[in-house]
Amino acid sequence: MELVKFNKFYFIMSVVLFAVELFIAFCVHDSFIRPFGGDILVVIFIYSVVLSFFEFEKAMVAKSVLVFSFSIEFLQYFDYVKLMGFENNKIISVVLGRNFEWLDFVSYYTGYLLILAAEKMNKNLESSRSSLEN
Repeated sequence: MELVKFNKFYFIMSVVLFAVELFIAFCVHDSFIRPFGGDILVVIFIYSVVLSFFEFEKAMVAKSVLVFSFSIEFLQYFDYVKLMGFENNKIISVVLGRNFEWLDFVSYYTGYLLILAAEKMNKNLESSRSSLEN
């Protein structure tokens, strides 16, 4: 199995999710989609980016993205963007986040569960297709 391998499906999904994330960041100013929907989607986005270029075991990627997301949120508690000296950089502040919120952990976990559910449905569809072909 090759480690580095381009996957068109996950790449397209990454591009679409990135566009949706930009739309949410710049155009949505509500109290649900922007704070929670964006956090759910960012987990799926990072997962898709990784699988766009690497052929890793999907459950391991999903778990790693969840741990990464939790770690970034935990660092936001300490305002790590300011500690690194980037507090005046709007782009870095938006991308890395500056606001710690306990509920973000729920959003990240929801994104993780959606990944697992989607991959399970895809696996079931593939096995159904292969059994019909045989």
